[in-house]
Amino acid sequence: MKGTCQQKFEYSARCFTWAFGLILAGASVSQVGQILPEHTYTMLAILYCIFAVAALITWYFDIKRLKKDN
Repeated sequence: MKGTCQQKFEYSARCFTWAFGLILAGASVSQVGQILPEHTYTMLAILYCIFAVAALITWYFDIKRLKKDN
């Protein structure tokens, strides 16, 4: 049986990892947008939005599974 401190640490680490990944990807897209043609940047921004939604859905089910296992 896992201790509550370990559960909280794992939950926090997963949240930080997912949030940092989304923030880093968003920052990269915004910085690259300055050197790309407008239509390419628009497509990249749309793909980032799709990625962010998919990542949030995956994160939700990952945390839900983590809570269910404990």
